Amino acid sequence: ELTNCKITDDGLAALSTLTAMVELRLSWCKQLTDAGIEHLKPFEYLRVLELWQIGAAITDKTLFLVAENHRRVRTMNLEGSAITQKGLESVAARLPNLERIDINNCEHLSFAQCEKFPFTAGQLRDPNEKMPTSDWKGIMMSIIPEKEED
Repeated sequence: ELTNCKITDDGLAALSTLTAMVELRLSWCKQLTDAGIEHLKPFEYLRVLELWQIGAAITDKTLFLVAENHRRVRTMNLEGSAITQKGLESVAARLPNLERIDINNCEHLSFAQCEKFPFTAGQLRDPNEKMPTSDWKGIMMSIIPEKEED
C-alpha cells in the first residue's frame, strides 16, 4: 500500500519487477499519471487497483491499459479521475471478473451514462439512494448525478 505517498511515474517503474502483485493501492499519490500506470503491465495477477483522488492525470488511457493487461482485476477505485464513458465501455467489455468499480466524483461521467453498462446488471446505485449493506456482493458504481443548468 502506497496510499498518500510521493511516488512518481519513475517510482512505479521500479516496482515493475514485483510481478506477483495482487493488490496495489496508490490513492492520493498525486504525482502519478497514465504514463506511470504503463509500468504496471507485468502485474498479471493484479486483482485490486485503487487510484482514487489522483485527479485529472488518470484518464481513459489507464482504463484501456487495465482492460488490456489485467483481466483478473475484481475491484477498481477511480474516484475523482478524468475517465469517460469510452473508458468504462472498455472495462465493461474486457474485465469479466470485475465486481466493484467506484467512479464517484468523476466529472466526465453522469449517472445517465452509466446506467446502460452491462456489468451493472441492474445493481447501479444512485448516489441519492441509501447505500447497500456491507455484505452486498454486486457491482458498485458511485456516480455524481447530472448537474442541472441554472
